[in-house]
Amino acid sequence: MYKRFLSLLLCMCLAAAMFPAVSQAAETPSSVFAGGSGTAEDPYQIATVEQLWQFASLVNSGDEAYRSASYRLTADLDLGEELWTPIGMDDAHSFRGTFDGGFHFITGVKVDLPALIEPGVGSSAAFFGTVEGGVVENLYVIGEIKAFNASGLVYTLCDGSVLRNCTFSGGVSAAWIDGRNLGYTCALVTTNSDSLIANCYVTSADILNGGFFGGNRDGSKARAENCYTSNLYPTFAAQQTDIEHCFSFIFPEWLPSESTDIFSPDAYENGCGLFTGLDGALYKADGTPLTEEGTLLEALNAWVDSHPDEGYVRWTQLPGSYPQFSPSPYYVSLSTETGAYIARGTEGEFTPIDDSGGDIIDYNYNVTSFPLLETESRTVYIHTHPGYRLYDVLVDGVSVGPVTQYTFPPATENHTLKARFVLEGSLSNFTMDQPYSGYRDIDESLWYGTGQEGSVRDATALGLFAGNGQGDFLPDANLTLAEVVKLAAVIRSTYRADQYTFDQTSGEHWWDTYVAYALDAGILEPDEFTDFSRPATRGEMAAILYPALPDYEMYSDLYISPPDVEDYASAFARATPHAYEIIKLYSLGIVQGCDAQGNYHPDWNITRAEAAAVVVRLTLPDRRLPAPVSQDEANTSADREVS
Repeated sequence: MYKRFLSLLLCMCLAAAMFPAVSQAAETPSSVFAGGSGTAEDPYQIATVEQLWQFASLVNSGDEAYRSASYRLTADLDLGEELWTPIGMDDAHSFRGTFDGGFHFITGVKVDLPALIEPGVGSSAAFFGTVEGGVVENLYVIGEIKAFNASGLVYTLCDGSVLRNCTFSGGVSAAWIDGRNLGYTCALVTTNSDSLIANCYVTSADILNGGFFGGNRDGSKARAENCYTSNLYPTFAAQQTDIEHCFSFIFPEWLPSESTDIFSPDAYENGCGLFTGLDGALYKADGTPLTEEGTLLEALNAWVDSHPDEGYVRWTQLPGSYPQFSPSPYYVSLSTETGAYIARGTEGEFTPIDDSGGDIIDYNYNVTSFPLLETESRTVYIHTHPGYRLYDVLVDGVSVGPVTQYTFPPATENHTLKARFVLEGSLSNFTMDQPYSGYRDIDESLWYGTGQEGSVRDATALGLFAGNGQGDFLPDANLTLAEVVKLAAVIRSTYRADQYTFDQTSGEHWWDTYVAYALDAGILEPDEFTDFSRPATRGEMAAILYPALPDYEMYSDLYISPPDVEDYASAFARATPHAYEIIKLYSLGIVQGCDAQGNYHPDWNITRAEAAAVVVRLTLPDRRLPAPVSQDEANTSADREVS
């Protein structure tokens, strides 16, 4: 016990050093909070992120008046993943008052403490540190908690405290030291003694082998009632805890279950049960239906109705979700759509693609809907992934523009919200603005010269190729794998306009900077190639250049292969390596055959002149060759001078 207390104390002292408290000596409560006097009848009102930080700072300062006061959250808040200091940093600075979340949610919570404060002493953390004889209720929290020992909402809940109508979504991770998981994790509470956890739930929580709540300290008992988890983990298998009318997800094939990892053995005698999916049908451990309870939703509400004076709110089940407690029958349906945006005059054109450009941040991660409030507004936050931009937001089917948040007024009806994202990138970013004055070894009358295809000139003007510094282009020289990867990385960066700086001095080889970018962008797979100094084959070139642009830019109704490229293995031939990428580029007129029979020869080395032609056709669609109209009419050419 002493070591655990010391662990928590040292952890929170470290947190205080990392996140220094803001002095309030010159401020009064009226200037710190949005209103209220801190009494149960007139709680301090917290309406901004700054006021939430002030609340944590005042409690952690040790001021008894603020530690024991009443508070109410009046708005949804996004902490933006700024490192958070737990409220009530240790037993000496515990929170003893009442915190009413007002059924609002706090997102972007991030706690990241070092695993060990000193040898043998681990850190411990949650959104709240220690709640001692206090109440935390009506609150949704989304975040990532990382410490030696970690939980989502409260680390220590003790001395008659109550956690009611609360949920946590996100990640809770304990420490790995020398390859071993030495810490422990819990979804809501790590240490729970002489306290009550009621009408709470956990969904979408990334918790490996952790509990819904943890064990007890000093041998004291705690109680949990009318809670559920839709994850296999966390579980309810805590010791020295009275568990009544709680429910847990289980895989259907695991029924009947003799495992004690989900519930303690006597829990099934106290009305606990298992469910296997959104329909909420309940089962006993032996796999027989728990018919007297009805569905999960019905069971949760039956308990609320039978305890009218406990402050529990009823549950609702929204489309595509598990039950959620909510004071309102109204909800907003959420959806996202990602597309390709290419300017067409002043209107623009949105073409959906199979991609994920962003998220709508709600209190339950990845659900398709969440409840609105009848008495207060609720704000939805829209986050855009790197490499994309927010194109538009539609509320009830009407555009409100690319807003990053939208506030719904007190609800009298249901609503819909759709966020549309688009890839940041355009082929119009490829411009031929580099000078070209010819090369000594380029015969402009040949197929790649200005008298015909002009690919050497155009690849130079695009900035994708250059000479050897002595006035020569070396059109027949082999292109190395490193040079192909460089082309793919530069094409990707130019398309995305990400202004990435390639530093050829940053690694052991000049190409390391391009390889790193290509790996990060998904152009290359780890360990796909080991020797980047060797010549690249025509097949390898296709495999590396094809993913440099997004799929929608490479779309074709055709899927025609050169005669010597086998897409699938058969009794007569093996599949050609990189066949898919070759066929896609071939069908688009970006590559073609290189002998009289139209064969592609994927095992031949690629020359600099051939590669110049390919990248010009790849980045400038109007320069692409006519695509074959059918497999029987696949392109042929008389010599290798056509790539």
